[in-house]
Amino acid sequence: MELADLSLEDLLHASLTEVRAPLAPMDVCLCLSQVAEVLDFCNRRQHTLDGQRVSIQHCDVKPSNFLLCGDTVKLSDFGLASKLTSPWKLHRRAGTLDYAAPEVFQGQLTERTDQYALAVSYCRLRGGRLPFPDTPASFRHDYVRPEPDLTKLSPLERPLIARALAPFPQDRWPSCGELITRSHRRGELMQEPTLPATESPAPAETTAAGSPLPPLLWDHLLDLLAEQIERNAFVEARETVAALLRLEPADRDLLAARAFLEDQLARAAPAATGLCFRGHGKFRQQRGLFDRRAPRALRQRRGLPRRRLDQRARP
Repeated sequence: MELADLSLEDLLHASLTEVRAPLAPMDVCLCLSQVAEVLDFCNRRQHTLDGQRVSIQHCDVKPSNFLLCGDTVKLSDFGLASKLTSPWKLHRRAGTLDYAAPEVFQGQLTERTDQYALAVSYCRLRGGRLPFPDTPASFRHDYVRPEPDLTKLSPLERPLIARALAPFPQDRWPSCGELITRSHRRGELMQEPTLPATESPAPAETTAAGSPLPPLLWDHLLDLLAEQIERNAFVEARETVAALLRLEPADRDLLAARAFLEDQLARAAPAATGLCFRGHGKFRQQRGLFDRRAPRALRQRRGLPRRRLDQRARP
């Protein structure tokens, strides 16, 4: 029997103890991308059991069940796994309370129940705490999940995780893989160096109603920014960052993204032959995982051509 080195819960505990900080966004995405791949394989209605086409829900997704074996993360403990022949069914209340989806408290199971637990796991690994502080000690049918506390996540991450934590399963992401792929794209922006401490942001702007930008529009702008960077459109991306900074002038992740874009434009200016995105994929080159899976699928979905990370964009 293969023995794991440690679980992601153990890794988080070590990080909190030694460096007094939770795991970095790219490290979380690297690990959870492998878990998401397994969950999507199980959650698709493609398995044949007792002559029926079924999907499988793990029903106990949490960091202590994500085991590190060398460079691989494996999903363990399928003791509560359950099959579904439809998108929804009645089911016993079981699993780990802190990670259970709202429908589990109602005695139901859906094809996106595991995704909810994966999003809670993301919050735990990235923020060092759970998004729901009031979880009861036992399953109660009258318990209603409150709005998740995502203040430990960056503004770039919150809309993605908030959708995965939607109380109604149909409002969540189509797959676990899409959730983690999008989180990875925004995590790449957060990897870049931050600006010097001497910079002071301009006063914040608000919408005409005096309130922040609606979440759906904010999410759309962040997706647009990630897409512009993905296709090396740094001038357009800089304008998008400038627009976002007018709404969130003190956000360090957006400031870091602006510094990164200015650096890329400064490097490319002398060549005058088009922009070369050298730094964007350095984490992927080191780890290798997203080179093979997420960017290729993302490019196909966005209609972009496949290319190597070091290939120059055509002028």
